[in-house]
Amino acid sequence: FRLLRSDAAAAMRSAVGRDRDAEKIQSAMSFLRASIERPVTVEDVARHVAMSPSHFAHRFRAVARVSPMRYLKQLRLNHARNLLIAEGLRVSEASARAGYESTSHFTRDFRAFFGAAPGEYARRFREG
Repeated sequence: FRLLRSDAAAAMRSAVGRDRDAEKIQSAMSFLRASIERPVTVEDVARHVAMSPSHFAHRFRAVARVSPMRYLKQLRLNHARNLLIAEGLRVSEASARAGYESTSHFTRDFRAFFGAAPGEYARRFREG
């Protein structure tokens, strides 16, 4: 399921149904990946790809099958997961480096996405 929502799947969908906005959406995805650690809005990304915010959000969802902000959230959560496991960062450090202003908000999102609290999740991977 996650593979179907990944960057690779989005690229495949856009390659199959090439339209005039697909390249802009791919550029937006790259911009979002580069913006993981800083605050970003739909308006910022739309401006980056020279589209109106509403048209951008509509086209992004059509290509990526997820809203731009949900895509960014997924990127940030996966980035934080890597920081927790690979670099052994504390939860508060990982949440800040992943662009979250609130550790409690990060913990809630992480638990919803991965099914466990960030500290518990990281411990499981380090121990096993």
